[in-house]
Amino acid sequence: IMIGSVVAAILTVAVRSQTMMVVASWLPRSLHDFLSVLIASPWLLVLFVACAHAFWHTVWTSALSLGSRAGRVVLPTQTLMLVVWPLWGIVCWGVVGTVIPTLAAGTVARVVPWLIAAIVATYAMAAVRTSIDYRKVARLPLYVSLPLSLLSPFGILVVWQLAMLATRGPELGYLWHLMLRQ
Repeated sequence: IMIGSVVAAILTVAVRSQTMMVVASWLPRSLHDFLSVLIASPWLLVLFVACAHAFWHTVWTSALSLGSRAGRVVLPTQTLMLVVWPLWGIVCWGVVGTVIPTLAAGTVARVVPWLIAAIVATYAMAAVRTSIDYRKVARLPLYVSLPLSLLSPFGILVVWQLAMLATRGPELGYLWHLMLRQ
């Protein structure tokens, strides 16, 4: 629920920015309409993000648990602990995210990009910590553990960004320019 409330707070504020308007114009109409309904209903957005987050971490935990069969078997409960424990930093950003609606509009425009960067950094550190610990515990070779690491939410984000860079390089440059100039 904490990550859902942070994402909801960020999106309800950031949706009015020029950057988000450009991103919204790139989306297919059906996805745009779906996201508009979610953003108009913050509690629905919180629940959707929380459920998607829990679902993807369940998929990643299951993949790691099954992947450990190539080395020393790691129990599902052990794998769950390896995946969930490094995410404790999200709680800190959740507290900061609840303060966002109370800030002045000019302050919010400056705070939101830093909060997004902090959340992405927290996910990156959690994914790296989980991948390192998992590889040590399961005693897996790198060619087995690396593809499993790409299934983490951060790994999916990196793969998605690389695909976007390959297909929309100039547009991402423009988007980067918009984010830095707001």
